[in-house]
Amino acid sequence: MMRRCVIVTSVLNGARYLEATLQSVDAQAYRDWVHYVVDGGSTDATLEIVAKSIANEPRRKLIAGPDHGMYDGIFKGFARAHEDGGSEDDICFWLNADDLIAPWALATMVQYFDNLKADWLTAFPGQWDAQGRLVSVYPVAWYPQSLIRAGLFNGSALGWIQQETTFFTRRLLNLVPATQLREIRAARLAGDFMLWREFARHRPLLSIPTVIGGFRNHGGNASVQKQDSYYRELRHAGALLLPAPLGRLARGAYWLIAALFTVNRARRFAIAADVQGRKAQ
Repeated sequence: MMRRCVIVTSVLNGARYLEATLQSVDAQAYRDWVHYVVDGGSTDATLEIVAKSIANEPRRKLIAGPDHGMYDGIFKGFARAHEDGGSEDDICFWLNADDLIAPWALATMVQYFDNLKADWLTAFPGQWDAQGRLVSVYPVAWYPQSLIRAGLFNGSALGWIQQETTFFTRRLLNLVPATQLREIRAARLAGDFMLWREFARHRPLLSIPTVIGGFRNHGGNASVQKQDSYYRELRHAGALLLPAPLGRLARGAYWLIAALFTVNRARRFAIAADVQGRKAQ
């Protein structure tokens, strides 16, 4: 059974990188997807870029009009996808207007959602540069559910769960209480942190030892330029923020344990893939 992938991109004056972002979706080997671009009132060339892409790609849809920020736009897109015939088995993901996914991303995630019977998956965090080159990959595949719930996955403690490589089912999204969803939609910078904590109340985050995409670090990212505001919002959302020396110790210990876990997990996945390949011959 083919599973639909729902991709949402919330954008406001994102013309500089948007075309490359849309092209990375168009290049997917897996073809059962729908992409909602939610524009919050752009005054640059964003709408022209989206209109041109929609003319060639009927699976892409534009939702235009004022919203209350990035996360409000994101969940407006997910709500529209559900209204347009979505199911609990839909695999959901949001892709920022300056980020990229690899051509195999959707096919890989669908395969592992099915194989692992998962509701929440992530892959190795990756980072692109301003020119769209994949310049770094972090081999981490260990995200304990209890530590996510405790609010330790933030920049001052154990580091982030990378939103750009994290996917979830509509089934899991439906478990988030309406009151919490309203708070997440009202967030400016830390909505993903808030959503992950809610998800961790219901399901573990599983990680697959491969690369599917990443964050484009071009220096103008809101998370980089507005770090003080970001950390204030994290604190308000219940993040456990650590003083710098303690944070460095915590991250060092976490990375050491995560590295051992990740090597073993990658080995198990490689063995399973080898067995499956032999059976297919």
